[in-house]
Amino acid sequence: MERTPLLRKGDIQDGEPAKPKMLLPFFLALLVSLGAVTFGYSLGFTSPLHGPPSNDTCGSSSMNDTDTDTGTIPVLRGHETAVNSDDWTWFGSLVNIGAMVGAVLGTPLLEMAGRKGTIILSTIPMIGGFWLIFLAGGASGVIELLVARVLTGISVGLCSVAVPTYIAEIAPPAIRGGLGSLFQLGVVLGVMQAYAVGDAFPADGKLYRSMAWVGTIVASLLFVLALFIPKSPRWQTNKGNVEGARKTLRFLRGSQFDVDGEIVEMEESQAKSDAEGKASISELFSGATLKALGVMTGLMFFQQLSGINSVIFFSGNIFAIAGLTNSSLASVILGVTQVIVTTFSCLIIDKAGRRALLMVAGIGMVGMLAVLGLFYYRHEHGKDPNGIVAIVAVVGYIAFFSLGLGAIPWLMMSEVFPLKYRAPASSLMTLLNWTLSFIITKTFQSMVCSPLGSYGTFWLYGGICVVGVLFVLTKVPETRGKSLEEIEEYFKTGKGGGAAGDGNRLVLITSVTVAIITGILIALLLK
Repeated sequence: MERTPLLRKGDIQDGEPAKPKMLLPFFLALLVSLGAVTFGYSLGFTSPLHGPPSNDTCGSSSMNDTDTDTGTIPVLRGHETAVNSDDWTWFGSLVNIGAMVGAVLGTPLLEMAGRKGTIILSTIPMIGGFWLIFLAGGASGVIELLVARVLTGISVGLCSVAVPTYIAEIAPPAIRGGLGSLFQLGVVLGVMQAYAVGDAFPADGKLYRSMAWVGTIVASLLFVLALFIPKSPRWQTNKGNVEGARKTLRFLRGSQFDVDGEIVEMEESQAKSDAEGKASISELFSGATLKALGVMTGLMFFQQLSGINSVIFFSGNIFAIAGLTNSSLASVILGVTQVIVTTFSCLIIDKAGRRALLMVAGIGMVGMLAVLGLFYYRHEHGKDPNGIVAIVAVVGYIAFFSLGLGAIPWLMMSEVFPLKYRAPASSLMTLLNWTLSFIITKTFQSMVCSPLGSYGTFWLYGGICVVGVLFVLTKVPETRGKSLEEIEEYFKTGKGGGAAGDGNRLVLITSVTVAIITGILIALLLK
């Protein structure tokens, strides 16, 4: 019997160019993005336990007031343990510390346990942390709560490294951007899940336990399902198991699709890596890897210093000034915005490109931050600014952030590093990201209450976004549609990084549109 020839990329099948299977990689990316859901749930966990927003961002607020009956602050609703405002601040920010630890652990785990193994292991501290929150109480309750947040943070750090890397290494180049963006979609869905669970249960002594129980269920589900996902073919090649990588690729791309070309690319990349010798710290900070580190460092700074934490923190205050004191409504509006725009970003990223969406996001955020700064300037100088305009600016800012800066830095982190240094470089960038997040979380309240003020803080972030757009324009290559090996070759030779003009039309249209909208909003504020 004559064997049916295998299809190669570019071959014609039924009048169309042959393509590898897309549904299975999509399903696997969706499955491992449950890790991102637990990530987002951990970040949003504190919000439903917090009291209602206050109109006073620097004076006495709900975070500083104590309950006269119990001696506890009302921010940790439904918890019998005495928690003061400093404890609460640490309860919110220790996830960042844990994530730093997880990022450091990610390097050896990605290499020894593999991408699949690290995803499985990442669920263990998450399950343990939520169980500890569930059991916390009595005199040692505060310590248990803080330790639990560190544990969940470790899981978040491991997930931040392992999930984007796994998705990038199993995805066909044509849809790698969309699949990689599922990570950020999972994060925002996790945050919304935390809001929904907090609203679904009464704010009594069982609220925090109910929320912890839901978090345990999601992490346990990921643990079970991840046992059945295939290993990363690039990790298998790195470990010398080329035949295993071939079987995995045939499973991923389809039994009738010829994966030999992809295998050859991976083998050649591995051979070059082997010829260069074992990975070393000095080489990590030299050559092509140093260039990739420079790009990713800029993107991580752009993401974290763009003001996202401050805007989210002030959103309740802005809604309250506008007369919408229902904190749940504010959370739902922002959460739905994030989900819709992140989903849209997943759908268009492999057509629009990474660079264009990053610049569009930055330009839009500059306009919205200018409006928010003016809003607070007038509010703090005794004026009565239009609160609806500020709400539009907040929603617009969140939409632009979700379009580009929310997902793309994590996506590109999984794309730009050579296989030999992918684990340590990704861990280093994750560590940087969470370090910046921790610093901003702990210091931005001081910035707001300094002579810089709320308006100055927003305008400062707007200036940082301008710098970020210029950085993307001049330093960030386009990785759309390229294999990981082609991207690695670009950082070595400087060739094949995408045309400098990619997405220019989209960026130009956005710039004009944002300028017009910003002008209208500013005019409404000045009325």
